[in-house]
Amino acid sequence: MQAEGYEAYDFVADAGDEASLQAAFTSIQTQLGNPEVLVYNAATPKMEPILNETMDTLAIDFKINVAGALAATKALLPALQAKGQGTILFTGGGFAMYPSPDFGSLSLGKAGIRSLAKMLAEALKPSGIRVGTVTICGTVNPENPKYSPNQIAEQYWAFHTNSTSDSEIIY
Repeated sequence: MQAEGYEAYDFVADAGDEASLQAAFTSIQTQLGNPEVLVYNAATPKMEPILNETMDTLAIDFKINVAGALAATKALLPALQAKGQGTILFTGGGFAMYPSPDFGSLSLGKAGIRSLAKMLAEALKPSGIRVGTVTICGTVNPENPKYSPNQIAEQYWAFHTNSTSDSEIIY
């Protein structure tokens, strides 16, 4: 990537562990400064019928799918509030609107991330921080002109640069 004029860094965190997320954000801020944008795109994408799920497996998946998004937001929030601006984006999915009993936990997680985004958008609106989801209603595939990573990235960019857009882009 450096040949193209970009530098990439990696910071490892367990999306289901609040302390791990906080430590990663502390490292990011120490090494690179305060980010202006957070994109949370973590989930447990497993095909498991809802009737096979247990309380424990649902709780573990929920921590990654939804609670981790809140923890990541809270880790970055003081820096965004200090600047009075910023963008927080969550990756949603069609299962939020069209739940599948074959993808029970993921359907619950995508519905949860959608609700979390709407609540945070309302709560943070007065502070100048925009929160939203890019809800992808298809399978990400580089060969698909609609669902290629580049096209999806354009949706994230559109949300970040368009301050009048709704809190959700359904794509």
